[in-house]
Amino acid sequence: MPDWLKIDDLLISLSAAAVVVFGARQIPRLVAGVPFVTPAVVHQKISDGADVLVLDVREPAEFTDALGHIKGAVNIPLGQVADRLSKNSAALKDYADTPIYVVCRSANRAASAARVLKKAGLTQIAVMSGGMMRWNRDSLPTIR
Repeated sequence: MPDWLKIDDLLISLSAAAVVVFGARQIPRLVAGVPFVTPAVVHQKISDGADVLVLDVREPAEFTDALGHIKGAVNIPLGQVADRLSKNSAALKDYADTPIYVVCRSANRAASAARVLKKAGLTQIAVMSGGMMRWNRDSLPTIR
């Protein structure tokens, strides 16, 4: 087999791997259908005293684990979001104009929750990219 053919095979394999890695990072964004914002943006809005809701969709044990949570965040696990929305559909009107930042460990569950919120008619939704892992990596204030 000619050497150039082996190199082509290697390049094709590397290209395919790059597509898989890049695609895996983009899947949450595609699933959510809402914008992603950095933890710095969320922190700035909170620091400015803006009327925002930080919705943490991790399990309760994760909410209080080593990653901690954002001060003032409301913890509703992903598996309960749809049910809570249907039971409190009248209360959704109170949040129609409130920016909602959805948070989880890394952003995957937050993207799924954002899709549910969007389907329920809420429009001011964004997912915090990188989740609490990035929030901590950026050394932002955390409740533990």
